[in-house]
Amino acid sequence: MQDPVRVVVADDHPVILFGAEQALLKFPGLQVVARATVNRTGQGAANH
Repeated sequence: MQDPVRVVVADDHPVILFGAEQALLKFPGLQVVARATVNRTGQGAANH
């Protein structure tokens, strides 16, 4: 079995962030490892 693809979900709007995470959790082989609220450029997630 292959290792899961690890995903960080980032958005500046909490409702979109939640929805994106819930949608990704339905895919086998994906693992959401972190969630981040970031500014519009995504710099917060890119720096971690």
